[in-house]
Amino acid sequence: MTKKAGKSLKEKVTLKNNLLKEALAELLGTLILVALGCGCVAQAVLSKGTMGGAATISVGFAMAVTLGVYVAGGISGGHINPAVSFAMCLTGKMKWAKLPVYVLAQYLGAFLGSAVVFGINYDALIFYTGGSFTVKGPNATAHIFATYPQEYLSLANGFADQMMSTAFLILGVFAILDTDNLGVPKGLEPIAIGLLIILLTSSMALNSGCAMNPARDLGPRLFTYLAGWGSEVFTAEQGCLIEPHQEGALQQCPFNASLPLVMVIHGWSVDRRLEGWIWKLAEELKIQLPHSNVVITDWLSLAHAHYPVAVQNTRDVGREIARFLEWLEETVQFHRSNAHLVGYSLGAHVAGFAGSSMRGNGKIGRITGLDPAGPLFEGMSPTDRLSPDDADFVDAIHTFTQQHMGLSVGIKQPVAHFDFYPNGGTFQPGCHIMHVYNHIVQYGITGLTQTVKCAHERSVHLFIDSLRYSQKQITGYSCKNMQMFDKGRCLDCRAHRCNTLGYHIRKARVPGSQRFFLKTQPQMPFKVYHYQFKIHFIHEFQEPRIDPTFTISLTGNKDDVENLSITLDAEILEPDVHTWT
Repeated sequence: MTKKAGKSLKEKVTLKNNLLKEALAELLGTLILVALGCGCVAQAVLSKGTMGGAATISVGFAMAVTLGVYVAGGISGGHINPAVSFAMCLTGKMKWAKLPVYVLAQYLGAFLGSAVVFGINYDALIFYTGGSFTVKGPNATAHIFATYPQEYLSLANGFADQMMSTAFLILGVFAILDTDNLGVPKGLEPIAIGLLIILLTSSMALNSGCAMNPARDLGPRLFTYLAGWGSEVFTAEQGCLIEPHQEGALQQCPFNASLPLVMVIHGWSVDRRLEGWIWKLAEELKIQLPHSNVVITDWLSLAHAHYPVAVQNTRDVGREIARFLEWLEETVQFHRSNAHLVGYSLGAHVAGFAGSSMRGNGKIGRITGLDPAGPLFEGMSPTDRLSPDDADFVDAIHTFTQQHMGLSVGIKQPVAHFDFYPNGGTFQPGCHIMHVYNHIVQYGITGLTQTVKCAHERSVHLFIDSLRYSQKQITGYSCKNMQMFDKGRCLDCRAHRCNTLGYHIRKARVPGSQRFFLKTQPQMPFKVYHYQFKIHFIHEFQEPRIDPTFTISLTGNKDDVENLSITLDAEILEPDVHTWT
């Protein structure tokens, strides 16, 4: 090709319309933002956290913004956000006539960026979801593309959250670009904006994902609508408030008296907010038990108090729940035997007081205590705490009974017909302070809080596990204590000596309380398989006494090998049978 011909070709492909150049720059910059930012989310979600989490998403989105601004900045200013473009027009830095073109290009770029993420991760999406793209549920994937509010978030708070985060973004961008301010060295502005994004997503992403960018959210949302997720991407399912004794209250809410009722009761509150586990449990109940009424009891106004005061309030709250159930019986002929109260921490005792406060004939069908609170309840009489007398069937999961200065967060004594003590009930694997880094990666800046309450809240996640993995039910074994279980003395299922932990427990009535022990993994799914080893020594040993060590190799169906060391708890002096779990 001659030099003259090359010059002619260059002139033909060169865009001479400046506005079109700017639009294409905005399109490409926004495409990069969404393709790489949402790509980080896809990797974290589809790998189930093994290849990313809150920290990698925050940093990844920030770097995607940085690259997008570098790509588009020299041509269009690198807005890649309708809110930034609007602010530029509002302050006279850009003509209003350009705004529709910029915004359209940004939305189109975000849409195409979503298509890139979808195409690259298509096989992984199919493998993860089984081909069913959903907005909610354990295999939900719509949040890879668009942001979704937490279920506790009110419309007003959500609006304020987005307004505040976007305002901070605009303020930061203008401060970075203002040459009359302290300023940023020329060429480093995109990096400064990226650092600003890390700060904002680390501090304001909890409620609704900290989108701060209409194009970054609506473009991907529209793509998911067209790509198979359906119209649910535009609608957030809202619950409704049932106010007892109010005319028409049950007509406004889809309560079906012919279906079972599962009521979730939270515990003591430090910040007067419903914790995230409540929504996770409620969502799992709705998914796995579609033919049930799921109700959340909100007693935050009484739970947000000094702990001794909150303890005193539990009896009053339990009494109110009893009146609510009686009102359902009178109003719509709901039967109390179809009620299942699931209480966490103080909420477990609230459920117990609800059961003992029921008037008339019959008891509540079932109460499940999730690590019932220990302080001011340990050692109390059955009438002053959760007990087997409070419902037709009562089960409890104890996960944090480790004592400090004579007190434990969870109650240690049996309080149910069947009491489960995973890993002995004192503490839980994966909850040690050494795991704080893993929690920060998974939960972001709330990781430290998650570490502190990890063992206590594990009871909730074990119950969720029993719903989600119904084909991998966790089995507990009746035993005197964890030491006897570790010695292999209790792996017996005869005469109700074993049972299933969680929702699908076998509701066998036994006199008194029965303790069950088991081991779990540090993360979901928690199920492990228990094996019993027996070694029979048939010869008598003479001095010197021997202290042998043993290693047993277990080979899985995928040829993976696990070597287990066995330690004898006593010297071998005479013929005997030694067992281990």
